Parts: sequence; structure tokens; C-alpha cells
Amino acid sequence: MKRATASWMASLPVVLLAVVAGHYVYDRPLAVFFAGITGGVVYFFQTVTYLGESTLYLVVSGLLFLCFVYVLPQRRQARKMLYLFSAVAVSGLVANLVKWLMGRWRPNMFSPQGLYGFEFFGVGYGQTSFPSGHATTICAVAFALAVLFPRWRCLWGAVAVLVAGSRVVIGAHYASDVVMGAYVGILTAFLLWRWPFFRESIDEGG
Repeated sequence: MKRATASWMASLPVVLLAVVAGHYVYDRPLAVFFAGITGGVVYFFQTVTYLGESTLYLVVSGLLFLCFVYVLPQRRQARKMLYLFSAVAVSGLVANLVKWLMGRWRPNMFSPQGLYGFEFFGVGYGQTSFPSGHATTICAVAFALAVLFPRWRCLWGAVAVLVAGSRVVIGAHYASDVVMGAYVGILTAFLLWRWPFFRESIDEGG
């Protein structure tokens, strides 16, 4: 497991390289391409993207945690729900902190305003593009669910890719925003899973 942790941490330079490449090479062309798509495709992804909202997962996992603590006492199940809640909450806090620090302009600020790139310590919705909060949430959820329900891990992964990609299709984020958001979500969920407080209960549950 130490090797797995080291591998995830060591992948950060690769992710940062992908972000830099996106900023200078592929972010704007992809944004322009998807801006020209209309109709049913956009409507589909506008619907799918709601699966990246953190509120749903926080409320459901929080209520189930309380249920397994006070109504149907099951320590192991309660801790599993707390793990899911923590994965979403902690990754979201990290993503929001980075958003504020980096202050990246969103795609809709590029045309017609011509605003592109990073202006550190940005405020307002227009400067909260990096990283994608939806990508962070859905990837944290997908990793946590893959840990809790491994038989369905391919489904969780597919949903994560679909939802994260929707942020680019509907013009809410640049592709590199999604890449970093996915990394933050997965890494956070992985590190929490490695914490013995969660790991023991999850492993005991099979």
C-alpha cells in the first residue's frame, strides 16, 4: 500500500504537465469546438452534469450515517457512510481552496471578454474554473463507491468519466480543469481510504 500511495503522489507532476499542456495547447480549441454543439447532445450533458453536485452525496451519506448510528446501529456501515461523506466533503474543500488561490477564468469569460488564464486569489463565479468542483466530487464518489462496492467499479468509473466530461461539453470548464478536479477527488478519496479508521471497517466488511 505504501507503493500505491507513492505512485499516486508521484503522478502529480504528470497531472500538472497535462494542465500546462491544456492551458497552452488544447483547452481553448476544445472549448471552441464544444461551443458549436447544440441540441439534444448539450441537453443530455446538461442533465448528466447534475450528478456532479456534492449536495446529493453529502445529504444521503450523512443521513445514512446517522441512521446506522442511532436508528439501526451498525458501526461498520456507519463508518462506511462517514467515509463517503468525508471523501466528498474534504475533496470539495480542497478544490474550493485551489479555486480561490488560482483564480482561473471560466470559458464563458473568454468570449467576448477575452479573459483567459489565471489571476491568483480570484473572486466570483467567473474566476473559479480551476479545478472543476463537479469533476472533483464525482471522482471522489466513484473511487469511494468502487472501494465500498467493488463489483460495480466499472459502472462508477464510467459515470465519473461521463459527468466529468460533461463540464467541458456544456462550456462550464476547460478540459485541464476537469483533469485536476479528477485528480483531487481520487487522491483525496484514496488517502482517506488509507487511513486506518476507515480502512479497517471497509476491509472487515468485505
